[in-house]
Formats: sequence, structure tokens, C-alpha cells
Amino acid sequence: MKTNQAETAIENYHNEIVPKKVDKKYQLEISGFMLGQKEPMTRREIGMALGLESNQYSARCNELIEANVLCIVGVKKCRYSNKRVQALLHKANMAGQKELFN
Repeated sequence: MKTNQAETAIENYHNEIVPKKVDKKYQLEISGFMLGQKEPMTRREIGMALGLESNQYSARCNELIEANVLCIVGVKKCRYSNKRVQALLHKANMAGQKELFN
């Protein structure tokens, strides 16, 4: 029986037979840092504060948003890029933050 190895490999990849490697270390570092922050921060501000590269903080922030640990609370001007981007806050610090963006 002949099979197309390339198709089988791609199918396995998409079916997640090969587990994805997620760096929990950076998730914990970002979550712990954001727990102590009372003001919303952009992804880049978080990364710069922790001394992380963009590939270390951006995806981890997205994973924490998906896990409902960090929340997108609005848009703010990033102090590094001077662009208006999403502002994040730890879910535990959400009380009383809505008025900042009204």
C-alpha cells in the first residue's frame, strides 16, 4: 500500500498529532507582571518592561487573552511605537478601569 508521505505529514500536523510547544515560562512571567500593573499596557510595553523579544511576548499575550487571563480593555498610544494599539490588563485588575477609555 502506497501513501503520499507529504499529505500524511501535513494531515498529522493539522490534526495536532505532533504537540505544539508553548513556552509556559513566558506566560507565567507576563501574567505575574501584569497582575502588578494597574494601568493598561500594550504588548510591546509589556515586552520591553520584561526585556523580551517580540517573538517571546506577542504570542504569549495572545495565548493569555485566549485563556481569559489578560483582557483587551481598549486602545491606547504605545509609548514605543507611537501607534494606537490594543491595551491589555490582567483580568484581576479590571475593576474601575473602564472609565479610562470613555
